[in-house]
Amino acid sequence: MWSEVVAQRPGTRVLLVYRDRGVDIAPTWADELVPALRSRTFGRIEQLRWMLNAALCVARHRRSVDVVHLQGAYLTNLLPALFARRGSVVMLPVLENGDLGGMQHSVLKRWIVRRIGTRARAGFALSDGIAEELVRTGLDADRVSRLSNPVDPRMITDDPEVRPPHNPVRLGFIGKLGPLKNPHLLIEAAEVLRTMGAPCEVHFFGPFASSTMEVQLRDRTAELGLEDHVHFHGFQSDILPTFDRFDIFVLPSAQEGLPGSLMEAFAMGKPVIVTDVGSMAEYVRRAGAGRIVRADAEEIAEAVLDILDADSWTAATRSARSFASEQLDPRVVAEHYVRQIERTAR
Repeated sequence: MWSEVVAQRPGTRVLLVYRDRGVDIAPTWADELVPALRSRTFGRIEQLRWMLNAALCVARHRRSVDVVHLQGAYLTNLLPALFARRGSVVMLPVLENGDLGGMQHSVLKRWIVRRIGTRARAGFALSDGIAEELVRTGLDADRVSRLSNPVDPRMITDDPEVRPPHNPVRLGFIGKLGPLKNPHLLIEAAEVLRTMGAPCEVHFFGPFASSTMEVQLRDRTAELGLEDHVHFHGFQSDILPTFDRFDIFVLPSAQEGLPGSLMEAFAMGKPVIVTDVGSMAEYVRRAGAGRIVRADAEEIAEAVLDILDADSWTAATRSARSFASEQLDPRVVAEHYVRQIERTAR
């Protein structure tokens, strides 16, 4: 998004305040990089150091900076923003009922949130829930705007062709294989589909969260006799080719915010099956690109068969691509971002 912001407004200059964990970052859209903290460790002391150094940076550039963008409305970002000029702060929270909602239990945190909210220029929300949180911080509703997660522009395609699914159909999972993601449900759904006479393949793309999780998933696969149908591909350095290796994106998580992999699935024209956690169901309904299920193997299997209906397959694929072109293209997201900031400035 920031690359597009700078491209659309050539005079824009960006000062990036970041935490240096020993990884060289040099985005082309940043004119100046300021590492407010150089550390690979975590903890309260490191958070305090970040807040103090970031606050000094914001205060130092108080008069020369027009917009202070908070990428994640965490306390560690909000406190430094107290030193910004009134009406210069732009908030982009990340987790619904997390970074803003969790602050309501402390009088001091609540004061900081309200102070920033009432003085902010604009707020951007990835979901309806986050938009409501922003309004509760004191930000006027007309200064709150929806903003989608942009995806790699290479994924945005206008290809009108709807390709048929593989035979047998391939279910795809992208992300770390941990207990909150419920990856075992895809394996069990594969067994349900096999007993229904509709065998499938399951393809996992991502690292195991632990050696214990790896043992559990491989043992479950062997227990069900699905070794030839379940494939663990591990971490993928380039995610783009991964989407050509499966037909339906499945994420039956017990806890999520708004995963980038779901947005990427839309962009690649993949029908999706997700649980109603975080903002996933909201986006699936908006896109009209899939099914929402409980964290249950039989429901997942039934959703797979429903999507495989020819009409459903065509509708979900086209809807996913259309939604991505209209909402997830970095150029579209950047234009909306700049336009909203300029509108609130007026």
